[in-house]
Order: sequence, then structure tokens, then C-alpha cells
Amino acid sequence: MAIVLALTLMVLRAPDPKRSAELSGMAQAFGYSLTSIGPFAIGALHDWSGDWEVPLAALLAVTLPLLVAGVAAGRARFLSVP
Repeated sequence: MAIVLALTLMVLRAPDPKRSAELSGMAQAFGYSLTSIGPFAIGALHDWSGDWEVPLAALLAVTLPLLVAGVAAGRARFLSVP
């Protein structure tokens, strides 16, 4: 659900289709690179701790920064790519 919201916000925050494509390309390149670390990190935490408490706590801890980013992304304004 978060990926659908993120892709929608890129389109809604761009003033025109060209800027939307630029913003989408930049955000997706960074986002997919960053999120590819997630499954490895959660698996490593599981292997290290031996159970699911630590990985689930880590996922819970990540929700606060996601909330802050979501509130910032939801502001009613246009973004531009330099």
C-alpha cells in the first residue's frame, strides 16, 4: 500500500508530466536502492537474535520516520526537480 501512495504522491506533487517523470525517476532510483537492504537486514536481525522480536521491533521503530515523511509528503504543494 505504501508504494501505491508514494507513486501517487509523485504524480500529484509535480506541476507537469515532465517534472513528474523526473521526480519519479529520481525517487524510484533512490527508493528501490534503499529498500533492497530491508529484507537482508531483517533476515540478519532474525539470524542474530534467534527469534522475531528484534526484527519486528526494528520494523516498528521505522514506522515513526515513515510517518514523518508521509506527513511531509502529503502537504499541498508542488515539488520541482532542479
